[in-house]
Amino acid sequence: MGRVDVRGDLARITVLTLAVSPTGDHMVLPATTRRLADGTPGAVFTELPGAGHLLSAAHRAAWLARTRAFLSGAAGDVR
Repeated sequence: MGRVDVRGDLARITVLTLAVSPTGDHMVLPATTRRLADGTPGAVFTELPGAGHLLSAAHRAAWLARTRAFLSGAAGDVR
C-alpha cells in the first residue's frame, strides 16, 4: 500500500474527532495516530493498551466505553 499524506488537510476538519490507537498496533503506530490528532482541531487522542490493529473481543468493551464517553461529551473519561 502506498502512503497518503493528509497532514495539510487536518486543520480543515470541523467535526468531533476521536483518534483511537491500540498500543500493540504495528501497522499504524500510536505515534502516527497521535500526530494526526495533534493536527486536528479539538481532536481527542486515546490509546487502547494491549490491543492490536484488529480489536479482539477483549478490547471491544474498552473501545466502546471510550467512544461513548467521547460522544457524550465526557472527554476527560476518554483519555
